[in-house]
Amino acid sequence: MRFHSLMILAAVLAVASPGFLSGQEAGKARMEILADPYRGGGVYNMYPESPALPGAPPKGYKPFYISHFGRHGARYGLGGYETLYHRFDKAHEQHLLTPYGEAFRQRYRRMYPSMRDRAGDLSYKGQRQQFGIAHRMVRNYPGVFRETPRIVAVSSTSQRCVLTMSAFCLQMAREMPGVDIRMDQGNVYMDYMSAQSDFNPAYAASKHVRADSLRNAGYRRDRDILRGIIDAEAIIGRLFKDPETAKPLCNGRLFSFVQDLYSLVASTQCVDYDEDFHDLFTPEEWYALWAADNFQFYAHFGPAPYFGGLQWATAGVLLQKILDDARQDLGEGSVGLRCRFGHDVGLMALLSLLRADGFSSAPKDPEKVADSWQTYHFPMSVNLQWIFFRNRQGKVLVHLLLNESELSLPLPSEVSKDGGRYYEWDLLQAYCEERIAEAKRLIENVTIGI
Repeated sequence: MRFHSLMILAAVLAVASPGFLSGQEAGKARMEILADPYRGGGVYNMYPESPALPGAPPKGYKPFYISHFGRHGARYGLGGYETLYHRFDKAHEQHLLTPYGEAFRQRYRRMYPSMRDRAGDLSYKGQRQQFGIAHRMVRNYPGVFRETPRIVAVSSTSQRCVLTMSAFCLQMAREMPGVDIRMDQGNVYMDYMSAQSDFNPAYAASKHVRADSLRNAGYRRDRDILRGIIDAEAIIGRLFKDPETAKPLCNGRLFSFVQDLYSLVASTQCVDYDEDFHDLFTPEEWYALWAADNFQFYAHFGPAPYFGGLQWATAGVLLQKILDDARQDLGEGSVGLRCRFGHDVGLMALLSLLRADGFSSAPKDPEKVADSWQTYHFPMSVNLQWIFFRNRQGKVLVHLLLNESELSLPLPSEVSKDGGRYYEWDLLQAYCEERIAEAKRLIENVTIGI
């Protein structure tokens, strides 16, 4: 309650402040983050606790198979906990901190023992997310597991992904004692489980061009436009008596210091600890920090124009694997659920490759990116489920769910009574093959140019 009260008050003050709306009505993303500041954590946003129940399929169709790709559950931040701890201790020893800075340091010191050496680890909140997803899957589609109860699950070699897979399958075993579950992990799966790794031949072939593109003038210009909105000195000035004295503690890079603070604040929602640091930022600053972070993911893994599509073409390997596994499983009829546990960036690239609804727009103005593509739609445990339905005549329809809510593709579909879109499997396969071919074309052109 304390956090929400503070943020409501801060939001009112920020809206009343000059320039907050830049003379225009606030954008969609800004309003959503004001309404729910946790969304400003971007990829640290937590999975929805109570997704809507799925609607009924078209008459005569019953679910019989599920294909799943999901991100690991909630985790600790990827690093910086120790660095921040030592920075604040040095600042304290040198009497550089403001009263607020000293209070912030004490709050962080109390939390630090539970965060130390946990960078990237799955939290118990992350396990609970998987318990919920597995429970709802069995509840919503019980027929899948009655007919073909075998579950096949693989994960990235990342420990947080392995533990995520284990938590999901543990809940499946609780829901259905005796169910046949087969789990595995290893480098053999990494070509599609981690699309942005050297195990993926498409990524390896294009990596040199992507590295060159990082120095692309357009990318740097647009990145710096969004970073320039953030007043790093004002933020550091709340903590330090003089922002200049903070520079030696962060090699002169105040913006990097602020990024570390943003990551700390964003990641605290993912762990079981009753502390919140959102009061460090005004709502306007929190939104601006998210927008700059959001742009980085959009540029490197979304539909941005800077890398010529190479950033999403790497997901062609994953999409091909989803198709191949589904064809095999439907042919053999022995697997009811096939799960893959990987990373958010792989799913970002996949949705861009698929031109899924809401994930393919690429505005030219960097300040408009936030209202067309948002990282908070890729929360901890984000997952894409392909639910397969069949009627008595053997016709197969597929319903796509992102975070257990419907995802649309630019394809004709059969519409259920409640408006849900269901795609003919043959038509969906053909569309996916077209997108895979486009991804291969982009990669081959890069390879030819080596």
